[in-house]
Amino acid sequence: MLRLYVTFTTAKTETVWDSYPTFIIEARYSGVYEGGKWISIPNFDIKNQLILDYLDGEDDDAVDLVNSDIWKTVGYGKTPQSAYKMMLHKLESI
Repeated sequence: MLRLYVTFTTAKTETVWDSYPTFIIEARYSGVYEGGKWISIPNFDIKNQLILDYLDGEDDDAVDLVNSDIWKTVGYGKTPQSAYKMMLHKLESI
């Protein structure tokens, strides 16, 4: 069962808006593929097939997501907050 973590923030930097909407969920495979227990996905789009496959797919779908270009901006960590901070850091370095 996936758990969803929801937080509302106010924008303090331009980067926060660059990541809107951010989708923070508990990693499906407890970090085996993802690198951390929680993942933070910027610019979440319900039409993104890679994300949808990951949420309801198999191991191969998790590997596909981690090896995709999307993953370059996804944050991961032990907590929802650490995943979010990593995501913002990755977005700043692009």
